[in-house]
Amino acid sequence: MSELATVADLAAAGIDTTDEVSVKARLRAATLTVLAALRGCVYDPEDTAFRQVARDAVVAQVAAMAAYGITPGQPVRPVVVSSKSLQSASVSYADATALTGDGARLRTGGLAPGAQAVLEIAGLAPYVTTRG
Repeated sequence: MSELATVADLAAAGIDTTDEVSVKARLRAATLTVLAALRGCVYDPEDTAFRQVARDAVVAQVAAMAAYGITPGQPVRPVVVSSKSLQSASVSYADATALTGDGARLRTGGLAPGAQAVLEIAGLAPYVTTRG
């Protein structure tokens, strides 16, 4: 597998790299996710500009995974109920954003919006994106 980014790249981007096991797991998963997103794209893997874009996409992916507390190979954090009520059966969860939207996409191996934007801006998106 190609190394698109390094632990030093993550540290330079301000990502906490003290937990070596988590960092390596995130870096590997992020690299695989970015490479999967590049399927169907035509690029020279040795091109300096491509390598910079790929590095930035991997760093963005790792940053998103870290922000949501996602470490591949680790169990999902338990869901914590922050409030509940009996009438109208309302339940609220602490940190519910990690379970929906971008957090859910990341947990299932999807590309983070920041990483996707990096690839799209560089013209490395082999698919059509509809927004709005």
